[in-house]
Amino acid sequence: MNNELNRLETLLPDNLLTQIAIASSAEHRPRLILTKKLAKKRHQIEIDLNAWQEIDLDYRNLLFWYEVARIQQHSVPSDRWQLIVFTAGLGMSTLEITSHHVLLLAVYLLLTVIAGWQLYQNNRGESYLRAATQADQGAILLAQQFGYSLPRAYRSLRGAISMLLKRSPKKFLAAQYQTRRQVLEINAIKDRNQVEQLRKLSLR
Repeated sequence: MNNELNRLETLLPDNLLTQIAIASSAEHRPRLILTKKLAKKRHQIEIDLNAWQEIDLDYRNLLFWYEVARIQQHSVPSDRWQLIVFTAGLGMSTLEITSHHVLLLAVYLLLTVIAGWQLYQNNRGESYLRAATQADQGAILLAQQFGYSLPRAYRSLRGAISMLLKRSPKKFLAAQYQTRRQVLEINAIKDRNQVEQLRKLSLR
């Protein structure tokens, strides 16, 4: 298993080697792959190695590059402050209900709503989907930098997303994967047409 972690390190761009740690997940019910923001320029990619080893190699590579692209694009959210504010706001709102301080209650409820909305956007909302589709394109670029052809990169990432879709029991996650796959297919057609046009120009 350590061999796989070492292999993944070789798929990191040189400028990120000191900024990204790759580790086996220690969680009880780990996600297949998860990126955590540890500091401003420090991230850790955690992997469920037992499930990971069963996946096609190209799928693994593109899923890994997707996470790297998220880091490159600064789209890995740091939910810590929202969670703190959400929890504190909810707790204080409960206390103010019993003390009848209407103004303070309104302030705490507002903070709770704002923090809750930020958490939603970071993990399920439109901003998440926009960042996810941008990271998909970043993963395609990284794959090409490491020797993949454009068709192979698109084919591998599409297969990886389809695999995640089949593994997902949650409807909102399934909807996200479906949207990512649809956008990916549109971008693949655009890139294929652009490559074809460049080829025709070079033959003139």
